[in-house]
Amino acid sequence: MKRIAIFVEGQSEIIFLRKLIPLILGYDKISYKCLKLQANKFSEIPYNYNTNVPTVDFNFLLINVQNDDLVLSAIKAREVNLFNRGYELILGIRDMYCKSYNDKSKGKIDDCVSELVKLRVHLETSKMSKPDKIFIHFSIMEFEAWILSMHTLFNKIDSALSCESIRLKLGLDLKKIDPQNEFYRPSNELKRILKLCEIDYDKSFSILERIFSRLAINDLDYVLTNNRCSSYIDFINCIKNHCN
Repeated sequence: MKRIAIFVEGQSEIIFLRKLIPLILGYDKISYKCLKLQANKFSEIPYNYNTNVPTVDFNFLLINVQNDDLVLSAIKAREVNLFNRGYELILGIRDMYCKSYNDKSKGKIDDCVSELVKLRVHLETSKMSKPDKIFIHFSIMEFEAWILSMHTLFNKIDSALSCESIRLKLGLDLKKIDPQNEFYRPSNELKRILKLCEIDYDKSFSILERIFSRLAINDLDYVLTNNRCSSYIDFINCIKNHCN
């Protein structure tokens, strides 16, 4: 059994991973345990899956650190212990957008600033005990860009959210837009879209569950075949490549 730890910045990513990982690898092949890190202590959060099944191929530890700036430091503080406990891979997911990015980029997507952020993170991971087993992935500019890249998902959430309706009402052609290049704050665009069917995207547990319960393999295939949102594709391929 291969053991993998994934550190994320918030609840949205945890709920998303609980659905994404089984779609990529198969429900019968994986187990996962979900934790929240608060005041340097772990507590369990919903939900665990297959944790009592010893025959799965892959065991995931999903950790919500509750702050984008804490993903790297949380990994840094725990990577040696995790490797000693038999974990073979450590991943991180965080938004590219944050206050320090906004201060440098003056409120717009800036590829130079993005590359600088990635370089600084890479320099930190290169100093860790097994840098070839640690990868930090940035959702660009926010995690919601990954959701927007799967426009096939929206019509399953509500029939009012067809691509044509979104295009006519909001002027957003999701079939053509690459959200990580188009939107500085993708979360604002997702709010506008979901408002069309009177869903308030407040990142609450119930709303996130409603969105990701509709996620299916065809939504992932759409992103991969249309080469949209490269930061998302890189993460999917990282999971696939290390779990083949």
